[in-house]
Amino acid sequence: MVTSGQCLVRFSSLRAFRCGGINILKIKELLLFAMALSGIFNFLMPVSMAVNPNCDYYKDMIAGEQYYISNDAYPDYYGSSTSCRYMAVSPVGTRIVMSCEDITLPDTQGCSGDRLAVSLSGDPNFNDAHNYCGKGSITLVSQSNSIVVGLFSTWNSRGGRFVCSLVSIKDGGSGTTTPRPNVCDCGWKHVLRIVGGRETGVHEFPSMAGLIDLSQNSLYCGSSIISDRYVLTAAHCAYGRVAGNIGILVGDHNISSGSDTDKAALYSTQSFVIHERYEPQSQINDIAILKTTKTITFNLEIGPACLPFRYTGTTFEGATVMALGWGALEFSGPKSDTLQEVDLRVVGNAQCQSELPDNIITANQMCTFASGKDACQSDSGGPLLWMDSGIRRLQLLGVISYGLGCATNKPGLNTRVSSYLAWIITQTNDATYCIK
Repeated sequence: MVTSGQCLVRFSSLRAFRCGGINILKIKELLLFAMALSGIFNFLMPVSMAVNPNCDYYKDMIAGEQYYISNDAYPDYYGSSTSCRYMAVSPVGTRIVMSCEDITLPDTQGCSGDRLAVSLSGDPNFNDAHNYCGKGSITLVSQSNSIVVGLFSTWNSRGGRFVCSLVSIKDGGSGTTTPRPNVCDCGWKHVLRIVGGRETGVHEFPSMAGLIDLSQNSLYCGSSIISDRYVLTAAHCAYGRVAGNIGILVGDHNISSGSDTDKAALYSTQSFVIHERYEPQSQINDIAILKTTKTITFNLEIGPACLPFRYTGTTFEGATVMALGWGALEFSGPKSDTLQEVDLRVVGNAQCQSELPDNIITANQMCTFASGKDACQSDSGGPLLWMDSGIRRLQLLGVISYGLGCATNKPGLNTRVSSYLAWIITQTNDATYCIK
């Protein structure tokens, strides 16, 4: 496992590149003066903290773009006496999410040997950095719009490797760390309530989960798997309830039959957290996270949705999204036994506000509409999914919140997930997220 200690960090050969490969920019220009003082720095600083001028990197990030950093030889190991620094700065008003899916460093007590040092405040001198060593993965959120990483190895190091992705998101929470070994993948869809929708294929949407009222043995809300211990749902699906009375059903399709799949599993809820600014009357900040008592077993039929880390600056106005649920097929009508899917169009917030003048529509909400189609009762908490055609992965854009009836001529309201990414990471401090 990855262990953490206080100190420095190094982003090995801060190779930062975007999907097509934009190399990170070295900052040798900024080091000309520092080189003249290198003797002083080497005298004042421990040798392990002195940064090699030929391995010092800087990148101005573009909001929503994904970058990567790794040791120079990755996937091969770095050598002994490595001393590199990676500095990244995102636009004002954003923070940086760093997800390291492969950290393989020698494990030492307090990370006193080889270490990956990370300053979430962006301190180039690593005065407040945490050290990581061993084998595993972490997800971190910067405190502001900069982050500094360092990779330092001893003179007799046997070597190691690491790779991390960086993406900037809109500010909205506090930083955290989430160490846990994990294979980075999310949002896969198998090809083969909802009102005016269609029955999905069995296991077509592996991230779909239902919430079960265990006292009545009935499904009452939807949710989405976001990691192997957490599902995301609407706040009103947990409000006033007891965690021990909520079951989380994954891998199912026909909830009235046990013969359509052998992958269905029911997990008990250990705890849940409702957004601290949730307003039951207006349904603002209608978002909550449930934690399972046991780890959800991932396979081809069950797995997490991708969180939209690369799309915090995108409104998705006019885009087509998919709503899922076992909800009512018509207003006050019977629920569906099989998982249903419907395609909806994202309506701009300004237009949505004009069509719903008695409602308060915030930037943290997303409106959807399609003639004769809608989410309905018991679909609440379920996902709005968008297929990212570039990577063929489903991004979880919204959580179904409420509507004025079902399939009326008015838009439905949903919680915009990209507005709550920092909050989600902060609340799930033992999870690792894959940035796709």
